[in-house]
Order: sequence, then structure tokens, then C-alpha cells
Amino acid sequence: MRNYKSHVISTADADIACVDTGGNGMPLVMLHGLGASKHVFCPQFSDPSLNEYRLIAVDLPGHGNSGDAAGSAAYTHRGLAQAVGLALDQIGVENPVIAGWALGGNVAIELAASGRKVRGFALISTPPLPRGPFGFFRAHQPKFDMLLTMKERFSENDAERFAGLIFGDCLNRRGLASVLRADGRCRAQLAKAMFHGEGIDQRKFVENTDIPLSVINGQNDPLLRLGYFDDVHIPSLWRGKTQTIADAGHACFLDQPQAFAEMLTGFLSDIGQAALSSRKPATVLAA
Repeated sequence: MRNYKSHVISTADADIACVDTGGNGMPLVMLHGLGASKHVFCPQFSDPSLNEYRLIAVDLPGHGNSGDAAGSAAYTHRGLAQAVGLALDQIGVENPVIAGWALGGNVAIELAASGRKVRGFALISTPPLPRGPFGFFRAHQPKFDMLLTMKERFSENDAERFAGLIFGDCLNRRGLASVLRADGRCRAQLAKAMFHGEGIDQRKFVENTDIPLSVINGQNDPLLRLGYFDDVHIPSLWRGKTQTIADAGHACFLDQPQAFAEMLTGFLSDIGQAALSSRKPATVLAA
């Protein structure tokens, strides 16, 4: 694994923990999903194909080594994005590519929509959702255990079921520990905000942005309806279509790290080439 520095950044809502390899390469910020932590990206920090990039992984408030939010109002897509933005400012990350898994992808969209300069973003197992609960249920499979994503207090059995849902065959002790550590108020507050129709219309944003965007899903994702993406029309979509990793579930970057790395580095390479070109990024990536 590459050497990295650990940081803890104090914000009004929570102390934010992150790791950063430093260097002059294009910054790639990685954001984990609900109930996980920055440790899920260990395979990427060890991947030599990403050595030319500056890698940053952040623990969202209420997760991993970050502190719990002072108030539950910070546990919204906007609140989480603001915390990540403050952390990136403190460690000097400018114009990054953001790769977000599940909830991390929703936070990535919020960051891009906030006006922060973002070079591109990758959505990993993340459906861009319209306001309100109906979009959530249209984008996800109708499973009883999906209700765990909204439950504040977990029993040990709840935690094991939830961890199995998101990690699948890659579940280990660290993954279960991250779920047990996560602040349940985050799950409950995110669900409350969704049902109240708070936040931006993420689907509308991706359908109107010219920021380069890739969508990467696992073929056997037990949570998502992959057909949902067929009706989301993204003009800046990398290679003009969503990317699907065979024999992979919700944590597709853990199930098939090599296939994921090939897709991610291809996207990053195209963004780098676009930056050197006089053409618009969206035009270059669609070529």
C-alpha cells in the first residue's frame, strides 16, 4: 500500500478523518457508502495503476474515525457534502475527481451541484435520485432489508444483515465493525430528508450537467434496479453508457477490483486528456 498521511479536520458539525497520499497527481477523492468507512478503498490505495494520482479517502460524519455530527441536521446529502468540502479545503485539494460509492455517490453529486470546481465524478452503485421517496423505490429493489437503510437503532442481527446486504461476499470483520460503529442518526435523518423531499433533484442535475460523469454498477447488485439507469439521460456520460462489472454485487470495486480499476483508470485517463485539449470535456469523453 502507498504511503499516506492521516488528517483530522475540525468542523462545526464533526471532526472529519481522512487519508491522503499527497503528490502532484490529479486528485481522486473517494467517498464510502452508508455504514462503511474509508477503509473499503484499501484495494485502490494498493493498486499500482492508480500510483500517478493523488488519492484521498474521507470518513463521512458519523462513520469510521470521523466524529458523530453535533446535530442530526448535518446528516443530509447537503450537510455531508459541506463537511467533505471543508475537509478538502483544509488539506488543499482543488478541482478533484470524486468517486462515490452508494451514499458517497449522492454526496459527490451534491458537491458537484454546490458550485465547487470538480473535474469529474464517478458514481459507483449510486442511482441519481429525484426529490421525494418515489424515486428511491423506483431505483432500488423491493427487499424487506432495504428498510434497514432507514432504521436508527441496530441490533447485532440488524447490523449483520445490513453489512451482508452492502458487502456481500466481501464482508469481513472490519466491514461489520464499520456498520456497528456508524451513527444510526445518519440513516434515520437521511430517510427523513428524502421523504420530505429535501435537497436537490439529483437526477435532474446529472441530466443537465456537462461535468464528465461515469456510472459503474455491479451486474448482480442486490439493491439496485439496473434498469432504472436506462431512463436517466446523462449528456456527459463516459463512453455514452453505464458500465457494468460482471460477477459483482453492490460493492463491485471489492468484488472485482481489477475490472473496476480498468474502468476507473480509463475514465481518469480520458479526463486527463480532455484537460490538455482545447475541446470541451463532454465532447472529448463522448468521442
